Amino acid sequence: MSIYTQETPKFGKSGRKIVVSSNYYPVKFDFNEAYQYQIIITPTIMAFKAKRQIVFMALKEKETCLYDGNNIVFSREDIEDFEKTVRIEKVKEINQKEDWKSFEQLYNIIFGRIMYNMELQHIGRNYYDPKNPIINRQYHFELWKGYFHSITQTKEGAFLNLDLIHKVVRTDTVFDQFQMISQLLENRYSGRGRGRGRGRGRGRGRGRGRGGGMGGGRGNERDRFQDEQLDKPRDIDYNNTQLQEEIKKEIIGKVVLARYSNKTYTIHDIDFGKNPSYTFKYKEKDMTLIEYYNEIYHKKIIDEQQPLLVVKITRSNQEGDKVIITAYLIPELCSMTNLTDKMRENFDLMSEISRHIQVPPRKRCQALDTFINELMGNEKVQEEMKKWKMTIVPKRKEIQARILPNVNIRFKNDQYVPSGEKANWTGQMRNVQLRVPIHFKKWLIIVPRRNERETMEFLDLLMRSSGHLGVKFEKPRIICINKDFTENYLYALKENVDSDVDLAMCIFSFPNQEKYNAIKQLISFECPIPNQIILSRNLRNPRKLRTITQKIIMQVNCKAGGSLWSVDLPLSQNIMFIGIDESYQGRKRKKGMMGFVATTHPNAQSFYTNLYHHSNSEMDIKTVITRFTKGALDKYFKNNNNNPPSRIIVYRDGVSDSQILTVLDDELPQIKKACKLCSEEYNPHISIIIVQKRVKTRYFIGDQNPKPGTVIDNTITKPGRFDFFLVPQNVHQGTATPVHYQCVYDECKIPPDILHQITYKLCHLYYNWSGTVRVPAVCQYAQKVSFLGSSSLQQEVHKNLHDKLYYL
Repeated sequence: MSIYTQETPKFGKSGRKIVVSSNYYPVKFDFNEAYQYQIIITPTIMAFKAKRQIVFMALKEKETCLYDGNNIVFSREDIEDFEKTVRIEKVKEINQKEDWKSFEQLYNIIFGRIMYNMELQHIGRNYYDPKNPIINRQYHFELWKGYFHSITQTKEGAFLNLDLIHKVVRTDTVFDQFQMISQLLENRYSGRGRGRGRGRGRGRGRGRGRGGGMGGGRGNERDRFQDEQLDKPRDIDYNNTQLQEEIKKEIIGKVVLARYSNKTYTIHDIDFGKNPSYTFKYKEKDMTLIEYYNEIYHKKIIDEQQPLLVVKITRSNQEGDKVIITAYLIPELCSMTNLTDKMRENFDLMSEISRHIQVPPRKRCQALDTFINELMGNEKVQEEMKKWKMTIVPKRKEIQARILPNVNIRFKNDQYVPSGEKANWTGQMRNVQLRVPIHFKKWLIIVPRRNERETMEFLDLLMRSSGHLGVKFEKPRIICINKDFTENYLYALKENVDSDVDLAMCIFSFPNQEKYNAIKQLISFECPIPNQIILSRNLRNPRKLRTITQKIIMQVNCKAGGSLWSVDLPLSQNIMFIGIDESYQGRKRKKGMMGFVATTHPNAQSFYTNLYHHSNSEMDIKTVITRFTKGALDKYFKNNNNNPPSRIIVYRDGVSDSQILTVLDDELPQIKKACKLCSEEYNPHISIIIVQKRVKTRYFIGDQNPKPGTVIDNTITKPGRFDFFLVPQNVHQGTATPVHYQCVYDECKIPPDILHQITYKLCHLYYNWSGTVRVPAVCQYAQKVSFLGSSSLQQEVHKNLHDKLYYL
């Protein structure tokens, strides 16, 4: 099945017209034809650097030839096939109008050469400046400024999409991690770090008795060692079996940066049987890794007994097939990358990083304009551009945009309040009642005895505050447990929950992921009732308690099947909206959950939710979407007097451009099959819209972020596609990032104006926040439930919870 295209572009007209500037620069190439060749090297060479050097030597007299690093060469002029060590065979002639995808690839290889001439370091897909890092010695990291670039074909020609980016690079090495793990393991058995009782505060464990273990004991032992002793190498017994297990547990799967080459690798294993004295063949002679790094990179290895990091590198052979090569890295020479969970929990650290990364619009525009001016003034860059007949207009493209009208929020008894210019109605919540409030007749609270006092104060405020929102709470049953052990919560739930219980609240003394997972699994599978978990520390803050209480009231109202508000959607016909997203745990992305959420009311104020657990190796979801869609349609019929939706609009999140055809070929037929299962005569119109949040497009009103509801459907959108960009939120920190929507299948034939308004209004229906979110609520709910599924549940929940937002 092919992607829907428009023969004649259609643009929206509603809203207030404005002109915005973007991070797109017009680009022009004064040639429309080129040649594509295949590289064949005899004998086969897999090493990337050696392969590139041989190709460049063969093409050194061909000034207008470009090598993509694998098996393809582009040339502006025709070159004869020749055979030496390198054989080059013509694949095809390419024309810009007929094969603009190949030209996009060529353009980006050209610009990659330009970025190289700017003396920037190529890491992954982007270019960074490691010569001028922002260094933070307190938290052991560096911040590298860099640039994302992509030359893309749009409705008005070729543009350079340029954006400012940053890379966080930790200064601690893998060897430092070995030191830390060894020290912590020694402390476990020497008595240091042991503790009794519970620590409160950041980074403290809950070790009970003696020998709390590496994660237990008193306080942040791991952090203290990392702060104080990274520069104090110590002898390590690498033959210690327990140490090997702890190192593997900590390091395998992590991404490291080889500082000598600025390339990143994922650690697949650690070989304790090899060390830097390992010998291999290099230029037909035996050489140890110690000798290799000293000769090639002038790096001296300190610890000659350290084990080697095993990485898998994917290369392409002559036939274009992927071949996996095993390589070894030295821990001393590899820096850790990415922030750990403990680092992310460190408020001061994250604030320091955010201060540099969240660049406001004015500074972002200045940085981009400065870089373009430096690029245009670089002699090597100008020579490269002249060679390829390339010109760049050094001024950011201005685009016609529209600001959609503000949305009115509908509450109980058809009371409307305006969302306002900032698309936030938090201040109005004191004066309204919820759209569909719930009466909690029978509910219970499970609380440790040590937290009983603050819980009773919270309960008193909840009973007094819920009335103005229209929610009713009868007096709950309070179950006090002596210790906040997981088994005590589970026993209390099993003994006291029955089909008549509307809600179970659990008060935690401290955050505990294992306890959280165990309770969520119990109430999602065995005792399917709405559940709310509350940290006691949130109940001890008198200044925030009223706000927290109101938030809890609204959350449990949704979890029990009620709704908070609705909006008036365009079109009088019944429409079902479906959101689909996926969430994976870990970098290997093997185990994940697909979240499916659909509206079951014409005003999109009630929802059907389901989960599917799958792995990347299987990806067998050829029937599950049929089952989920059928379940959602059954709920819609029940809530709407057996009147089916005449249109179904699917917002599919988590899909790249290369996966769009898979959605059309695999998921669309399942939705159509579900409709036929309802009735052979039932044939609603279906549209599928791809939602892409990770885009580098930016646009500005002057030097400020765009207003909520700012939409662009021209100039920088894809040629022939029905697509648009939308900023639905008020962003006051950093620069706003729009969301890109592509309608890839369109039976509904909804005009652009109406589709823009529908999409924007759906961003107002996420009940965990009294304001807009980045994507339509069905997508946000699907993301939320898929994350809960992948992190805690790992399977589908009980059918009694399908019509409740139990995951808020």
